[in-house]
Amino acid sequence: LHLHEGTVSNCVVTGSSCASHVTQPVAVTGGLMTHTTIRDNAYTTTGRGCQGLWISDGVFAHGAVLRNTIPLKNSDQATADGVVIKGGTVRDSIIEGNSGGANSTAISMFAAGVRMEGGTLERCIVQNNVNQSASQAKHAGGVTASAGTIRNCLIAGNSAATTSADSAGGLYVSSKNV
Repeated sequence: LHLHEGTVSNCVVTGSSCASHVTQPVAVTGGLMTHTTIRDNAYTTTGRGCQGLWISDGVFAHGAVLRNTIPLKNSDQATADGVVIKGGTVRDSIIEGNSGGANSTAISMFAAGVRMEGGTLERCIVQNNVNQSASQAKHAGGVTASAGTIRNCLIAGNSAATTSADSAGGLYVSSKNV
């Protein structure tokens, strides 16, 4: 599903088995997506994208991104299991139970929950996401951020398998631009 303009509401996106380097079940590049659940999606081959929501503009509100996974063996240069925010706003949503990891040192940041490179994450719950990357730095279970705004969010119960001091279970901020 790719939303460029307009409104999409009251949908469930599930069972997607992306088999490409850059696809994801939902991309929002404009418009409003509201009251939508993105859940139980999985990569079937090596992937570089995200397995839930990718947003560069527009708004995703009152939704949920749940139990999406990129198996570690398939995660070549994955960026996030739940949400990648490059711009736009994710608001009043739940990002929970996403798991996987990135097994390539080519990826500078990975998060099982949310990877932020801009935009806004506002009044969201990011919980119980698991980053399975055991040896990668700059990765988080909950949120990894290099730019953007995080406002009034609960980030709890996330974990990262890595023992690197340059990682976090909950929130990893890599720049003063957050």
